[in-house]
Amino acid sequence: MQELVQIIRNANVNKYAEPSLNNMIVFGMRGTDADVNVGDVLEASYEWVDNEHTDNQLSGTCACKVIEARYLDDYNDEELADLIKKAIDKARPYGDKMLLVYGIDNQELVNDTWANEVVIDDCTVVALINKD
Repeated sequence: MQELVQIIRNANVNKYAEPSLNNMIVFGMRGTDADVNVGDVLEASYEWVDNEHTDNQLSGTCACKVIEARYLDDYNDEELADLIKKAIDKARPYGDKMLLVYGIDNQELVNDTWANEVVIDDCTVVALINKD
C-alpha cells in the first residue's frame, strides 16, 4: 500500500495549464477487465440503471474516489493508505484488474446513494494493482 501512497504523492497534480482545473484533480480506483497500461486515458463509462447497462455514455470514467488532490496535505501516509484500501474494496467487484487513476472530477452525479463514486474526465491510469 505504501507504494500507492508514494505514487499519489508524486503524481503531477499541476498537469493542466488552467489552474482551476488542477484544483479539481481526483484520484480513484477502478476495476476493469480491459487491457490497459500505465499512461492510458480511459474511455467514458456508461450509465447503469437497476443493474442494467444502458446506451447512455457518461461524460467521463467512473471510479471509486480515493482523494481529491487538493486535500493530500491534510492526510498522513497511514491515513492515505486507509483511503486507498477502502477504494480498492469498493472497486473489487468491477473487474479482474485494479487501476489507480486520476484526472478531473467533473462533478457529475452518477449515484446519489453512493458518495464515493466519481466521474473523471481525462481519466489517466497511473498504476496497475494486484487485487490480492
